[in-house]
Amino acid sequence: MTTRILAVLVRVALLVALAASTALHLDYTSPAASFCGDGGGCAAVKASAWSHVGGVALPTLGVAAFAAVFTASLLVRGTRQWRVLASALGLGGVVAALLMATQVFVVRAICPYCMIVDVSAVIAAVSAGLVVRREPAGEPWPLRFGWLVAGAVAVGAPMSWAGVPVATVELPPPLAELQTAGTDILMFTDFQCPFCRKLHHALHARLAKEPPGRVRLRRFMAPLPFHKAAEPAARAYVCASDATREAMADALYDADFAALLGDVERAASVSETLFREELVRIAEKVGLDGAAFKTCLDAESTRKAVDEEFTLYKSLALPGLPTTYVDDKRIVGADVKALEQALGGSDSRAMFALLGVVFTAVAAASIFRAREDERGPALATASDAAPEDASDDAH
Repeated sequence: MTTRILAVLVRVALLVALAASTALHLDYTSPAASFCGDGGGCAAVKASAWSHVGGVALPTLGVAAFAAVFTASLLVRGTRQWRVLASALGLGGVVAALLMATQVFVVRAICPYCMIVDVSAVIAAVSAGLVVRREPAGEPWPLRFGWLVAGAVAVGAPMSWAGVPVATVELPPPLAELQTAGTDILMFTDFQCPFCRKLHHALHARLAKEPPGRVRLRRFMAPLPFHKAAEPAARAYVCASDATREAMADALYDADFAALLGDVERAASVSETLFREELVRIAEKVGLDGAAFKTCLDAESTRKAVDEEFTLYKSLALPGLPTTYVDDKRIVGADVKALEQALGGSDSRAMFALLGVVFTAVAAASIFRAREDERGPALATASDAAPEDASDDAH
């Protein structure tokens, strides 16, 4: 029983290492990281001289090595073959320990996924070393097939979760200057544009997960002429104070422009009159002074500010709205997954939950079978002893 549990621990550790190595391999070979974000320790380790061997990324080598050793763990039979496997895992454990020490003492940065791989490799090595001290028990092929399925999930799940590459572009000079000044996200938007609204809500939810001040956002007004509500809404946004700007944006993106326009949209000019009362109501709701807001809304300087940003949008010949820059990555349209990629990683909690369920299920099945195998001989021995005990009683 103990031997089977140790063998299960070896395989679970290898599966975890395989899944994390696959995620890192995808991050290393894609323009944007899907799992271990582009900032912090992940980026430092990836940029170090220790991330590649002979031009090949360590995670790529890890995928090949862990897949091979995991498959071998399903094929080995008897103590001699387990000793060979344990020797290979022992060597891998030593390498993993050295890589962890390199992160801590040489690179001086921690890549969480790299640590998961290395710790799992050490656990697999220690567990395999303990297995060979006992007589390893075999497993029926249905259980081995279940382990193979778990291995396929360990590789396939990260590949399914990884996002599509995000285009990397050279920033136009006006935008490059703003990026240099510390603006992380630059967005050209229109408050009446349905795709802009969709992206806003996704971005709002994503930024809520970030520490305050880590990601900064700058919106550029690009009110399209055929969106009658867009230009006055843009002026309302420009009139918001720094403290109320995000609340104003939320309200403008959520405003029911279609209901406000009604049949009046067919009129020659509605921009100047239709939304004034509604915009003042929104301004007062987010905490602005109504009278001061009206003055700002009608001010020539406000119109000029909106016109300048719209002129910038046209001069850049951007492909459409919304257009969002995250550093040197450009997302066109309401591509939420690309936005997650550009910001340094998608929400992969569902993937980890799936992996946890699969790994736990196959491990539990193996341990349950080990218990049944252990009970079988014990029951047989008890039944064999019963007639003998009965005859002794008869004497």
